[in-house]
Amino acid sequence: MASMALTTGTAQAIVGGNPASTKDFPWLLSFEQLIQRSDDTVASWAHECGATLVGPNKALTAAHCVPGLIPDRARVVQGRDKTSSRDGKTVKVDSIWSHPEFDGIPANGNDVAVLTLRESLPGPYLTIASADDADLYTSGQQATIAGWGAVRSNGRLSGQLRAAQVSVYSEEACAEDYPTDEPRNGQFCAGFPEGGVDTCQGDSGGPFIVDGKVAGVVSWGNGCADHGSAGVYANVATYAPLLRHQIGDVPAEETVRAG
Repeated sequence: MASMALTTGTAQAIVGGNPASTKDFPWLLSFEQLIQRSDDTVASWAHECGATLVGPNKALTAAHCVPGLIPDRARVVQGRDKTSSRDGKTVKVDSIWSHPEFDGIPANGNDVAVLTLRESLPGPYLTIASADDADLYTSGQQATIAGWGAVRSNGRLSGQLRAAQVSVYSEEACAEDYPTDEPRNGQFCAGFPEGGVDTCQGDSGGPFIVDGKVAGVVSWGNGCADHGSAGVYANVATYAPLLRHQIGDVPAEETVRAG
């Protein structure tokens, strides 16, 4: 799917995908947080979610990836194919903006956030979808998903960047998969009716890419790549005015060109 796969409200590599390189996705970031787990004596940096570089010092992610998070305990990594390596450029987070109406439950929508970084990262930067991009959400539209998450439900994070392609669902098909919890407040579904390809734990916050634009943000879903359980994404075009206010102006020559 393209969701937080597992249970609503948890962070979610790509199920059914193939190994990929950040050389092909230079704007894809690993969003790390300083965490001290129960069996650790000290806190350590660990991959928690995905993020997308949408400006020199701006990254788009999911609101459910940042609740209560202190900027000093957050950073992004650019150019790292395996989370276990030390490759790439690491930049700390300066501030975090989360949608003001996000209530902590991804299924209720508004699941978008913007990270302001302490220093700029080199482009290209991925352009966010706008109200003029309704065609990006047409049923059957092909999209790319990518991330470092698990490759099966309840599995451990793969740690290897993977990518896959999924299809946008119609609103009717999305409602069929979630009859009692129909995605709303700027959400849409994608995947395949038979399952097999989806995002999973550790992919949350990552991009849903159509025609060189960020059309969605990995949000939630039931399981990972299960039959009849599409991935659910935040609709970036719905939140474009708010997001653009946070991102600011981006040099056109540094953005990825659609198509």
